[in-house]
Amino acid sequence: MTQDSAAESKDVLACLSSFSDDVWSGPKSDEEYEWWYFDAISDDGRDSIVIAFFDNFVFSPRYNGKCAGRAASTESGIPAVVFVLYRDGKPVCKITNEYENARFSASTESPVCEIGRNRFEYGSAPYGNGYFVTIDMPLGERRRIRAKFEWLSIEYDMGTRKSTGFTKGIHHWNIVAPRSDVSGRVTIIDSKGKRHPTKFRGTGYHDHHRDSRWLAASISEWSRGRVHLPYATAVYYDFVEEASLQRSTRLFFVEDDRIEADHARIVEPVEFRRNTYGIKYPREFRLVSENGQLLVKQSQIVENSIYYLRFLSEIHVDHHKYHGEAWGITEYLKPKHLRNRWLNFLTGMNISRNG
Repeated sequence: MTQDSAAESKDVLACLSSFSDDVWSGPKSDEEYEWWYFDAISDDGRDSIVIAFFDNFVFSPRYNGKCAGRAASTESGIPAVVFVLYRDGKPVCKITNEYENARFSASTESPVCEIGRNRFEYGSAPYGNGYFVTIDMPLGERRRIRAKFEWLSIEYDMGTRKSTGFTKGIHHWNIVAPRSDVSGRVTIIDSKGKRHPTKFRGTGYHDHHRDSRWLAASISEWSRGRVHLPYATAVYYDFVEEASLQRSTRLFFVEDDRIEADHARIVEPVEFRRNTYGIKYPREFRLVSENGQLLVKQSQIVENSIYYLRFLSEIHVDHHKYHGEAWGITEYLKPKHLRNRWLNFLTGMNISRNG
């Protein structure tokens, strides 16, 4: 993650903030994929939620087997849904479920996607517009998770770049709604049918990703995250392409329907650690841009694997207009191990199929 290890490039990752581009791109080839991502942290900082809808699940052994030529292509896509509820940094409920392609539907005209009995859709309410998200999945052992959320957009469709359509060979990252007002309820139904509800209210984030290439062969490493202050949101990424080792680093400050999209750099020194699987990741680093900087302390690992880490991080924002510190959700992706047949097989042990 050092800045002098790869050349800066503007083209290895295409960033935009476009509501009109938050629609499904259509049927997928073997390698092509897209996903819609939602996360939120509660007002008291105790609870956090991560939800993702995948068309071609990039972490699936079936997807990676097809891309590596180890399995014949028998279906046009591998849809999946991820739902995680954390409390105090520990998973209360965590499920990843793959589905048959026949159970996937989405629209190329409006933001809506349904996978099994899980769905998100953009809509209107008397108190605002945003995304309405429904989760309904089995947890095993006759248990079930049901959840409903309103992801009401506060800052969205920021127009960082007008859409020019999809370009193959470039990862497209659409920061659709960097700041949302999130409320809802999570209900876990135990094996005896008893319901255990949890109310949620906090601040959230939503983005959308697309690429025409196998993820494990196109991304070398990718660090990204976001933090919400009372009246502003900061988003960052540090992305290195696999083939060229070209780097792109950006820092976004969002406030009052405006977004500052700055090229940034990582300032040394960077403190590194290794997770239990040997992945070297940045434990603490500073990003600096023209309009401000972030100090990111990835102090609490909440998701740990051979290719991916998710953190609850202490993030200090130093902007020319505002300053503050808050907990944020950050991620570090190092997908090379997904090319390994046996390591990829191990990842499949944590994935359910059709419930």
